[in-house]
Amino acid sequence: MTSPKFVSSLVLLVMALLGYFIVDRFIMLQPNVAMAIGILLGGLVVLAFFTFIPGTASIPEHVEEGGAAIEKQTLYVGNLPYKVSEDDVRDYFSAHTRVYSVRLMRDRKTGKRKGYGFVEVASDQTDSVINKLNDTDFEQRTLKVRLARQKTAE
Repeated sequence: MTSPKFVSSLVLLVMALLGYFIVDRFIMLQPNVAMAIGILLGGLVVLAFFTFIPGTASIPEHVEEGGAAIEKQTLYVGNLPYKVSEDDVRDYFSAHTRVYSVRLMRDRKTGKRKGYGFVEVASDQTDSVINKLNDTDFEQRTLKVRLARQKTAE
């Protein structure tokens, strides 16, 4: 499935090119001004698309369910297979809890996965998720699931 970021980037590019050709052809502006206007028009179209079409908006930082704000906590997940994706980890954890985000760490120089990551879940479910998934097998690796420590300023 194509990600919303890719779709919005593609739409923005197409709208920028269309705006460039329309403005350049009919208004006779300099090419850089025509391209800028095309990008602005494309951005407005993408913004309208993601604002008014149901199901395309992203999940807000503080999700409300039943009128109460849900507190989220981040779990550290270690000993991950290097070949897994964020979607694989999300699917595995989603069987046990609602997953808000998944971040798998990569080496900055090589871009290869480091074998650990972070999963954001509802605070009231962290203990049960840790108990259920710590020391379980996931694609022939034994996961280590712990509560993530906060970053400390050095």
